[in-house]
Amino acid sequence: MAEYSSMDVCPLPLPPRCAPSGALSRLPTTNVNSPVPPEKAAPSCPGHSFRKLQIVLIIDQKAAKNLRVREMACNDVQKVADSLNVNLIRLDFDRLDFGETNALDVFYNADIALVDVSITQQQPSLCYHIGVRESMGQSYNIILTHFTDETSELLVKALRKTLAHLPMIVYILPNDNSSLVSVDKSSKIDNIAQLKADIEQISEKIQPYLKSGRLISFRSRMRQALKSVQIEASAHSREKFLSDLRKARETEDVAEANRFLDKMRHRLDNPDVLSVDTLYQFMLSYRDNQNYDAMISLIDDLSRIENCSIVNAQAVRFLYAFALNRRNKEGDRDRALETVLQIISDNTDGTVSPDVVCLAGRIYKDKFINSNYEDRESLDKAIEWYRKAFDVSPLEYSGINLTTLLRARGETFENNSEMQQIAVVLNSLLGRKGALANLSEYWDVATYFEVSVLAEDYPKACQAALKMAILKPPIWFLKSTMENIKLINRCAATM
Repeated sequence: MAEYSSMDVCPLPLPPRCAPSGALSRLPTTNVNSPVPPEKAAPSCPGHSFRKLQIVLIIDQKAAKNLRVREMACNDVQKVADSLNVNLIRLDFDRLDFGETNALDVFYNADIALVDVSITQQQPSLCYHIGVRESMGQSYNIILTHFTDETSELLVKALRKTLAHLPMIVYILPNDNSSLVSVDKSSKIDNIAQLKADIEQISEKIQPYLKSGRLISFRSRMRQALKSVQIEASAHSREKFLSDLRKARETEDVAEANRFLDKMRHRLDNPDVLSVDTLYQFMLSYRDNQNYDAMISLIDDLSRIENCSIVNAQAVRFLYAFALNRRNKEGDRDRALETVLQIISDNTDGTVSPDVVCLAGRIYKDKFINSNYEDRESLDKAIEWYRKAFDVSPLEYSGINLTTLLRARGETFENNSEMQQIAVVLNSLLGRKGALANLSEYWDVATYFEVSVLAEDYPKACQAALKMAILKPPIWFLKSTMENIKLINRCAATM
């Protein structure tokens, strides 16, 4: 690999950008599975500390179509990151989409998010998570996409309309398969039809386009984008708060962890600490301990503060609705449903996450269960919302719940074509993740377990149940799974 001069390396400490006081800081993270404190270096002057730029990359490495091209793009980004002395974290889309706490932590708190939208089915969820980052003040987001003569012009236009304020970097593989090229930042790609028409010429006669300056290597284009980024150094008080938050998450004793979090809560009174990202991470910690009272009281207290817009952030409202539904005191479910429907109403541009839509289904599902399985209207509503979520993005969570509820309504695999289609999708999704013995994500194993129970394949269900126990998930994960199993058994017994 070619050597680069010291001028190519991002300066340390990171210079602040022009931003108002109290601007959001970033949480340095080096590993998705085992977050550790950032590397320490000697400060150049009092009050300033060194740290590397934290970049997260979301790019699909599983779908077979054009996989080699995406792998080339991923390797190019890694080489650029190495040359600029920045930390690049590759994050799996499935972990982000499932809402894994550590994955959300990494994505929402990275200094820069590089998001590849080449896989059409992933676009709705990715747009949602980009929106959450922006609601937290994380404005450094760059869109990547593989451009071919098969690329849908309508989809590209829709993306550019939705994410018009973000830079979009396209990459193209010439016919000689040598290296990826991209459009120079000074060139416009608004005329998608013309660019598609030029693809064949670009592929066959790459050198003239490179010499004209219209195209540059993809690696050079990424260097342009990353070198132009300047961000403020993280405030010490906020970094310390988030570091302590990680310690609380690592505490195995739930009661002790909750006491630790309760003591930390008063630190949110500090304006240098309180922001959407710190509030969201704090609520996630309470959520993992099933401390729904604390989640709700925190937001209720903040809502009483005049002009406190932080509580209106979509990610915060989602967790607030989640906690209300889980706590289930009198009126909680109705408040939760009202909150979720308002989130959906406020985002009519198609960027609502399937998770939000699924939560609407979950609330109606819980209403049905709590009615001793007699509230058929809630059952129908639950099916309606889970179906919407599955239509937006066919994923395991919405699929297994939709299938379970259809079964509860009296449908069977033999006589219901929708259930048959969902089963095909679920088995395909699970198959791509590998054999049961190799699965490491709880929700993957739980889906395998529930599908096996629905299919009455109890030997496989027992194997999956053992695997679930070995993974040692939070208690509420297991409760959620067992509620589905109880529902399946209850309905099977009455049919």
